[in-house]
Amino acid sequence: MKLALATLAALALATPAAADLDCTNTAGHWTGTMEGALNGATAMDITAQCRVTWTLPDGRINDCRYTNRGQNIEYSCSLGSRGSVAFDRGNIIMENIYTAARHGAYVVNVSRVSR
Repeated sequence: MKLALATLAALALATPAAADLDCTNTAGHWTGTMEGALNGATAMDITAQCRVTWTLPDGRINDCRYTNRGQNIEYSCSLGSRGSVAFDRGNIIMENIYTAARHGAYVVNVSRVSR
């Protein structure tokens, strides 16, 4: 049992989740809308290292990071929100599936403006 736990711990440490995710193809400036807890225009700048600077409709800046979680891509942000990231026909859709109770449910839909 101890050997199995040690092996799992070693594998977890040897597999950096963010290292597998490359945002080169999504890097750039994106704009769109946020609907739900906050409504209005939103924008984000994404780097090749999957760092996201997200300007919320109320003007606050939310620093985020995209990471792999199994077969899914998720985000976590400095203001506390966490959720799923999906790509659909050139758009990025973010939904705060983990923190909706605390932050209010929302969906963000953005499209690329520039690289």
